Amino acid sequence: MSVRGGGNTADRIEHAVADMELSVAQASRYLDRKGIPPDSESQVGLLLVTFWRLLGRRRAKLSRLEPIGGIGDLSERIPDGTWSNQIDSRLDRDKIVRLLSDKSRTILALRNAGYEWSDIAKLLNGSSTKIKGDFWREVQQLRRRLTSRHKRGSNA
Repeated sequence: MSVRGGGNTADRIEHAVADMELSVAQASRYLDRKGIPPDSESQVGLLLVTFWRLLGRRRAKLSRLEPIGGIGDLSERIPDGTWSNQIDSRLDRDKIVRLLSDKSRTILALRNAGYEWSDIAKLLNGSSTKIKGDFWREVQQLRRRLTSRHKRGSNA
């Protein structure tokens, strides 16, 4: 039917009925304007053509692009960097995650899955404050270690 990608079957049937009624009304007006008698053999063909054209207009309307804002709005939606930078970032992230302790990797996985700190603390039999502090302390130490390693490598 002419409803693009959405709506359930009842909605689509409702649209089809409305489109068909509109087609009958348009075909009837055309026949009246042209003075064609109601028992003419061309009525069915005319109705089909009218319905087909109505569907075509509806399809065209639904497929039109609608602006969502100016160029400034679009630039905010574009991710920074190229796809190669995104891949490099993902690989770096994976390397960093592998450098974390088993416990911190578990915490990170649980956080990524949507668990709250209190839930993680219950799972790991600790307090949320300690679990959270230990995790961020390890991340900070790892960050400092990697930063100093990077600085030494670029100075050489």
